[in-house]
Amino acid sequence: MAENVAMEIARIAAPGAGRWADGRAHTAAAVAKTSILDAGRCYVDTNEYDSRVFDEVLLKLQNLPKKGEEQHHEFAHLGEAASIALCVLRIAEGRKVVFLVNDGGASLVASQHGVPARHFGHVLSELACAGHYTSEEAFDVFAYATAVSGVPVDAAPKGAKDLECRRSSGSCGICDSLVG
Repeated sequence: MAENVAMEIARIAAPGAGRWADGRAHTAAAVAKTSILDAGRCYVDTNEYDSRVFDEVLLKLQNLPKKGEEQHHEFAHLGEAASIALCVLRIAEGRKVVFLVNDGGASLVASQHGVPARHFGHVLSELACAGHYTSEEAFDVFAYATAVSGVPVDAAPKGAKDLECRRSSGSCGICDSLVG
């Protein structure tokens, strides 16, 4: 996890930081801060990345079309830009990287920099293929989670069928993509 993402989570989790009237993002950030960041359950990568890559990515993210009521704030896109810049650095080091992001624009910019991206639905599909969830359970988890951080509608699974493993019928694109 990039340091800027961790700071964004902490900022949204701070008391009085609710961005939506129902407080879902604030609640989700508070849970993530407590159960993931404060508990030390993930590594926060503070390594330096190429500032030119960061600046280029940030500019591309800032120039993406805004969605409906989306408001700009001074820290907008910093977490995504830092994450993509770190991914680019890790790839240059010869490491295998997958950028987990529900933001369709950030996914697009990442791919422009050679960084493969997956959203939460992809991960749940992989977990269903691995037998950790049924497709119905995976879709329920997806629907619950996307109430806070939605996957773009055109990329989101429409139902449990979209999260099913197809290995038993011969070939499963999800399973096949995990091999190698």
